[in-house]
Amino acid sequence: MFVPPARRVLLHREEDDNDGLTERREDRFFRTLRLRNGTYKTTGRGRLTAIDALAFAHLPAERPLRLLDVGISSGVTTVDWTTTLGLQGIAYTAVAADLVMYGRLCRLFGVLDVLVDRTGFAMQLALASMAFGRPHAGVTSSRGRLLDWLFRSVESRIPPEAGQEVAIVSRALSRNRAVERVEWDLTQQHPAWLASFSVVRAANVLNRAYFEEPVLRRMAEFVWSYLEVGGILIAVRTTDEGVHHATIAQRRANGSANIVATLGDGADILPFLPVER
Repeated sequence: MFVPPARRVLLHREEDDNDGLTERREDRFFRTLRLRNGTYKTTGRGRLTAIDALAFAHLPAERPLRLLDVGISSGVTTVDWTTTLGLQGIAYTAVAADLVMYGRLCRLFGVLDVLVDRTGFAMQLALASMAFGRPHAGVTSSRGRLLDWLFRSVESRIPPEAGQEVAIVSRALSRNRAVERVEWDLTQQHPAWLASFSVVRAANVLNRAYFEEPVLRRMAEFVWSYLEVGGILIAVRTTDEGVHHATIAQRRANGSANIVATLGDGADILPFLPVER
């Protein structure tokens, strides 16, 4: 599979835009972008359409909505969500948050582009005619081991703060001025977000497959604390087969959770919400 280089995806010119071509190029690019924690910065366009439709009936009446979308990956589902709200005439402002939102594109030896996150972790190597995503951790094939060695060797040669800063998200998200992009580790509380949002969405991030129970519990407490009274939390886990398990909960005045909608078995963080028993 041809992997588009970061320079072509993240820095392409406006006049080169073609919606279908740009989307296909982005999808291939993000599908190969491995982060330091071993996850990949990708999700599917249209993946959460059913969840957005389910949540529509429970959106708070006050406008504009103040949205927080966490763990957005490439941001394409954030684009889907905000586009739908706009088409329905619903005014909003939004914050989109992810562990890796920005990075640097560095040129080495005059020919090699290296995409790194803010910690210097290399995620892609690219020449003029080809690009390579970083292989899985613990790779065993000869080609994989060679690539892993090459990535580690190259990133050790990049000076701190070298290169050009780039936003590692879908171009459509970068263009939406109603959405603020914030790089944030969800395992840490963000004090400025306390009781600040009318809707918080956590889709395919607060899952048992990613975090041990103590960490997941703490993260659930954090995202719940970002809701204002009457606000709703949309928490989703989507299986590899595309089946959604979701919980929509409203924050009462006393801080407890009122479960207003459920799909499947509910979200993985359901046991950690302050539901009155």
